[in-house]
Amino acid sequence: PLVIYRNLDIPILIIDPVTESETWQDYTPENVKLKDLHAELVTHRIYNETQHHAHLQRPEWFINDLKLLVVKVKKRL
Repeated sequence: PLVIYRNLDIPILIIDPVTESETWQDYTPENVKLKDLHAELVTHRIYNETQHHAHLQRPEWFINDLKLLVVKVKKRL
C-alpha cells in the first residue's frame, strides 16, 4: 500500500481483519506504516477474530467506521 498511496490526499478507511488462521497474511505492519505516513487521512481499524470478509462478518463495526469516514470526507469538501 505504501507505493500505491504515496500521494494520498483524501481520507481512507483501512479495515485490517486479524485471525489466527494458518493461512492468514499479516498486513498490519504495512497498514501501520501507511497510517503513520498519512496520519490525518488514514483511519486504520483492526477487527480482531475476523476473516477477510470483515464488512460482512462485523457489519455494525463496519457501518460505524464508515460513518466516521464520511464525516472526515465531508470536512475536507
